[in-house]
Amino acid sequence: MQFLITMKDLVVRYYKFFLEGVGNTLIIAIFTVLFGTILGVLMATARMSKIKPLKWLATAYIEFFRGTPLMVQLMFIFYGLPMIGVTFPKVSFIPDFDREKVTLIAAEEEMQFIRITGPMTEIDHRQMKNCQYVLPRFVRLRESIEYTERFTQESGSKVVSHSIIAGRHLGRYTMGWNIGAGPDFIGQHTHPTLEQWYFMIDRSEFNYLAGGNVIPVGEGDVSFTPHGTSHGSECTKDGFINYVWFELNRAWEEL
Repeated sequence: MQFLITMKDLVVRYYKFFLEGVGNTLIIAIFTVLFGTILGVLMATARMSKIKPLKWLATAYIEFFRGTPLMVQLMFIFYGLPMIGVTFPKVSFIPDFDREKVTLIAAEEEMQFIRITGPMTEIDHRQMKNCQYVLPRFVRLRESIEYTERFTQESGSKVVSHSIIAGRHLGRYTMGWNIGAGPDFIGQHTHPTLEQWYFMIDRSEFNYLAGGNVIPVGEGDVSFTPHGTSHGSECTKDGFINYVWFELNRAWEEL
């Protein structure tokens, strides 16, 4: 009985992942059958060919995959190919931080981790219910969606903005990433209803301008900018703008 209850809880909790997995499995199966059939016909034709080099190549290909265990082939693909520069996207799993004990380990390089929590309102719940994301959401910075800010475009800034979490998906909360090599700047601007946190990451070195103050910041620093505060960034030739930002939209509150 306890087993059935546990299984029910797992299905209710992770059903989005299961549905996504079923969809991905069907897509992979369809393409596998399609391309496998095409490749099989080509290899069979090549092996029966009277052109000896083509016949030898097809025979070597067939004998290799017939004569080696699948595990050896997988190890060659996932460990051997990266040694000659052929890499594959990494798959990551993000647990439920509120219910599970979590240990984070940086396996390949130094890892920086920041956790921001906030109360959920009716607006947040309503937008999350129709959310297009599968939560928890994990995105590598280089895979985030690039977009153009109006105030940076108008000022001639070359700083590139990326969206990690869009507000229409997660209620009042949004998240993104800005990056640009010096000399460059982000013109001063004001958000009447947005409160912002910046987390400076790899090689950051620039001046943060806020409320008439010039504040030198670097990798590992964190800043907070209240709504209605004029702010911007600038860096010299040797500087570098590189930070993750997090916003809370308080448009539905009395400010």
